[in-house]
Amino acid sequence: MTGGRTNRRGSGDVGARFWNRVAHRALGGFNVRREAPIGPYTVDFLFEEARLVVELARDRLRDAFLRAEGYAVLRFPNARVREDMDGVLGEVAEAARLRTPAP
Repeated sequence: MTGGRTNRRGSGDVGARFWNRVAHRALGGFNVRREAPIGPYTVDFLFEEARLVVELARDRLRDAFLRAEGYAVLRFPNARVREDMDGVLGEVAEAARLRTPAP
């Protein structure tokens, strides 16, 4: 299944913890969608205004497609998210700020 959850096995707890930290504009005021569809894929997290995708699983074909569609992709292994959530959130916030168009 191309866009399904097969590549996300084992990331549920980590994904839920990440979501709790970014939901409801909690990370720099950015709107974030969880499990958002983009073309044939479902991405873990989408920062819409910044056209930034955050994934907790590896998938080179998905990355190539998303980049061709104009999205930046940040991937983090589950262990890094578990062990350094604040560092991951800092990287995501900085990338989202840099990619968000000025009003």
